[in-house]
Amino acid sequence: MLRNLLIIFISLLIGTPIAFAASNSEPLSAIEKIAVFPILYKGERGDRVDEATAQSLDETWWQVREELTGTGRFTVASRAFLQKVDVFQPRGNLSPGDAVILGRYVEADALFTMTLERRTLTVAVNQTSDGALTWSQSVELHPSVLLREQVSKVARGLVLEFVAALPYQGITLQDSMSGQATFNEGNQKRARVLVATAQTAVGDPVQWVRVSRGSLEPLFQGGARVEVFAEGSVQEVDGGTVVVDVTRVADASWLKSGALVNLPKEKARLAKMVVRKDSATSAAVVSLLASESAIDPEANRLERQHDERGPTATTLSILGSLAVILLLAF
Repeated sequence: MLRNLLIIFISLLIGTPIAFAASNSEPLSAIEKIAVFPILYKGERGDRVDEATAQSLDETWWQVREELTGTGRFTVASRAFLQKVDVFQPRGNLSPGDAVILGRYVEADALFTMTLERRTLTVAVNQTSDGALTWSQSVELHPSVLLREQVSKVARGLVLEFVAALPYQGITLQDSMSGQATFNEGNQKRARVLVATAQTAVGDPVQWVRVSRGSLEPLFQGGARVEVFAEGSVQEVDGGTVVVDVTRVADASWLKSGALVNLPKEKARLAKMVVRKDSATSAAVVSLLASESAIDPEANRLERQHDERGPTATTLSILGSLAVILLLAF
C-alpha cells in the first residue's frame, strides 16, 4: 500500500500516468473467510427505525450470510463469534486502516458491510490484506414498496453480483501423495481443484490465473490485472472437486497449492444470474429484484390476505366438515 502511494506521489511530480506493474504487486490470494456486519441504517430521521423494519434488517444479515455460505466457497463468521469479540455492530464504508485492523481482529480475508441510506442500499467488500475496497455496488430500492419487503431480496441479489465478479471460481489443492499442486498419471500431468458448488462437467476448459492490482479501481471492478499462466480441461468430477488435465503451462512456479482457477463456463453462468442494471441511463438505478414486488400489487395483497387468513380459514373448514358429519349421523 505504501509503495502504491509512493508511485502516485512520484507520478504527480513528473506528470506521467499512474500505473501499477503487476509484477511488482502481491498476487491475490483466495478469499475464504468473510465477516458480515449488520446494516448501517441512515433514514430521514437518523438511525431510528420501527420494529418491523428493524426485524427485516436483522433478517437481511442472516440471509446475506446464508447466501455467502451456500456458495460453498466461503467460511462466514457466525454472529456468536462477532459478538464474542465485540465487533457485531453496523458499519458503513471502512477506511483501509480500519479494514486491516478489523480484519486481523476477526481473522477474515474480507469484510462485508451494508449501508441503507434512506432508500439506497450499498454493499461494500474490503480486503483485509491491505484494506482496499475490492467491490461495491449501490441500488435504489423501489419507492412503491416498503423497505422491509424488499431489502433482504435486494441484498441477496447483490451477493450474487459479488460472487459473479470474482475472477476465479476454484482453488488448486495440494496432492496428498506428491505433496505438490500437480501429480502425474502416466504421461499426463494433473491437478485437483476445489470448485465447491460450481457446475462443472468433463471436458470443461480450465484456466489458472494470477490476479494482481493494476489500478486504483476496486479490484473486482476494473482494478485487477488477470494473467492466465496455465490451461487444462476437466477430466473427472468428484463432488465439490475436479481432476484437471494440465495441457499448457507458461510459468510452472505459479502452479502451486492455493493458485486461483477460472472456469469460463461457470463464470458465464454466474453472469446470467445477476440482476442486469444500466447505470449509464440513470444515476438512481431501480433494482429489478425490488421491482418484482411492485409488478402486481393486487396479487401481493391477496397473497398477504391468504397468509393472514390461513389459520382462520382452516378452522372454518374443519368446523364445516364436522357439521356435515353430524348432519349425516342424524
